[in-house]
Parts: sequence; C-alpha cells; structure tokens
Amino acid sequence: MGEKDGLSGTMSSLFLKRGQVLCVNETGQMLIENEEDQDAVICELLQITVETLPVVEVGDRVLYLKDEPRDRGYVLGILRSNIKRDAAPKNLTIEASETLEFRCGQSSIVMTRQGRMTLRGSDLTSRASRINKIKGAAVKIN
Repeated sequence: MGEKDGLSGTMSSLFLKRGQVLCVNETGQMLIENEEDQDAVICELLQITVETLPVVEVGDRVLYLKDEPRDRGYVLGILRSNIKRDAAPKNLTIEASETLEFRCGQSSIVMTRQGRMTLRGSDLTSRASRINKIKGAAVKIN
C-alpha cells in the first residue's frame, strides 16, 4: 500500500485503517472515524460474496481501506471479539413490528402484532412438573 501500482503505473494511495462507525445512511454508506487521528471519512461496504451483506451498526469497529485522493473509504469487514459467555443473558427480548417467526424443519412458532400466536408441528407435547393450565375465553380441543 502506498507504493507503485503494477496495473496502472501510478502511485497507489490506499491505506489500511481501523475505525468506528459513526452513522449509516439509508443507502448503506457509513461515516467512519479513524482510531488513530479521529479523522472521519465516508465509506462503502466492499461486497466479496453473493450472500447477504453483514449488518454494520453505529459503534461497530471496522477495518477499511482509505483512498486518500478521493477521500473515500471501503469497509473490508467488521472487527468482532470472539468472547465466550459463561452464562446465558439474564433477560433477552426479541422484537418485531409485524410478525415474529421461528422455524425448524416442519415446526414453527408464529406471533403477530394482533396478539395471535400459532404453534405448528407434526407432534406437540405439553409437560409440566406441577399444574398445566389452559385458559382462554373459549378452549376448543379437536
């Protein structure tokens, strides 16, 4: 980087840097602040596969190439620590504005914003070590 480019015969001005995402706009461009000098640059995410792009959020640490003459950057990836948790989180909330669905093979759990919840599967088992209650305005079995 920063040396003669064999393809075009010009001086390359790409520099590998680490930074933090300050904001992401609706087109996916990001404003990245350099860790070393707090200089900010607009960056785009480099897509190297046909699969879904990773979600980049404000506060993420990223590795990027800065193109000095164009004052642009290209995010190569997100820097994540592989920290193993010893225990599950005390509380976990998963939220969706319309529908939340979990699927595994032929089984599914679907929840809608209207309050409807559907459990589907080839076999359903309900077990309780104490009381197993079924409550509703009306309970229909078969």
